[in-house]
This record gives sequence, C-alpha cells and structure tokens, in this order.
Amino acid sequence: MLLTQRMIQRIVQTNLVAPNVVASLRKASGDDAHAFATQAIRDGHIGRAQMGNLMAEDLGHTYVSTRNTVIQPVLAMQMGAEVARRHQVIPLYKLGGTATVAMANPLDEGAVAAIGRALGCPISPVFSLADEIEGAIRIHYESSQGIENAVLTLDLQKMAGVEMDPRAVQAMIESDQIVALSESIIILALKERASDIHIEPKKHEVVLRFRIDGKLVDRLRFPGALSRVLTSRFKVMSGLDITERRRPQDGRMSFGLPGMNFDL
Repeated sequence: MLLTQRMIQRIVQTNLVAPNVVASLRKASGDDAHAFATQAIRDGHIGRAQMGNLMAEDLGHTYVSTRNTVIQPVLAMQMGAEVARRHQVIPLYKLGGTATVAMANPLDEGAVAAIGRALGCPISPVFSLADEIEGAIRIHYESSQGIENAVLTLDLQKMAGVEMDPRAVQAMIESDQIVALSESIIILALKERASDIHIEPKKHEVVLRFRIDGKLVDRLRFPGALSRVLTSRFKVMSGLDITERRRPQDGRMSFGLPGMNFDL
C-alpha cells in the first residue's frame, strides 16, 4: 500500500514526527505505507495507536488493533490460512450475519470478495497494521498437528546420542528445526490462552501440558529423545545454565512476534 501525500501531510501537520525524520523514513520505506509505519513505530517516533488511526483515517476506515480485540477461532479456521496470508487479513468476529475482518488494505475489493466467498457472508472491513495481522495469523493458524509433523522431520537418533555431550546439545538447540519447534510450542500456548507451559520428561517420552483456565491439559507427546534438546532450548531462551540439571533455576525470556511482544 502506497504512502499517500495526504497521510504525510497529516503526520507533519500534527507534529507527531519531524519533517526531516519523515523524509528519512520515506526514503528507507520506498513510500510503502506499512514499511513506513513499522519503522516509525519501531524507532519510537510515533505510537502504534496514533499511526494506526492516521492510516485508517486516510483510508476512510476504522483502526482496530488485532492485539486488543476478540478473534473468534472458528471464523479464522473457516477462512483458512492460505486466504489470510495471501491477502494480509484476519477475521475478527461475526455479528448479525456479517463478519468483521481486519485488513492491511481494506480498499482491496478483490480481497474483500475472496474473503466473502471463503466465509460465505457479507464482510465489514476494518484496518489493522500489517505487522499486527502477521502476528495474529501466526498465532491463530498454529496447530498441534503442525508441531507433530515438524517433530517427524527431526533426526531423533542423533538427538538421543547427545545426552552426555554439552557441546553437541548446544549445537543442536541452535538448529533451525529446534528453534522453530520451540517457537511453535509458545505460539500454540498463546493461541489457546495458556498461562503455563509444562514440559515433563519421562523415560520414553516427553509430555507437553498447558495450564488453561487453571487446569493442566495434556496437549502433545514427543519421543523421549527430544527431552534434553527441548528443555535445553528453553533454558537458553531464558538465560539459564544448560549444564545445571540438579538445582532449580529461575529465568525470563522475551518472546516477540510481528507487532507484539510477550514476557515469559
């Protein structure tokens, strides 16, 4: 979506961003409105809500942050991940037979038509920043089946052999597959509104549980060979010592998705 001259004038006139900064951001973004917004917010020149409202007004639509609104899971699954990613959209909720859908470009009539066909109902578009939609898509289209499929691609024999070798463990937990697996577990927990993630290594398997509404719920079971690698990955993410396996340790991590950040 192009950054319009009208939007630039509004940003400058409201004294939210200095003219020289606006010029620099325009050059860096190539006049792409969403790239401009992402950089301006990231650099602290303007607040997320202010930027979202300015862009929405320019488009003649309402700004809705996907981080602060209800998203009906059944509606997201009905539309499907392919449509969501292709058109940069996420359905929010359905009221009175009309579905409200957050769009990076609510003026895209072709996208509105495609969403209407997928959901089988009239569409009421609202505007959301592109990174917020991207983060919402990652959360709401994560699935336990996708995680199980990812585990099937791992070399479990190799993992089983790293039990006593800290250097091998360190190399393995930095691999793209283990990084992606650990992130997918956190994203699935966010999707299901879990307050805790419990990883319990047993003799022949690893049990993954989420605490949801105060109750521990079994979610996934992994081969036991994943035990050391998976727990070590979360230790590293939390700033803990992976060689210490007897003393309890406390740690923290900051987990980021486009347009949102979580402290764990």
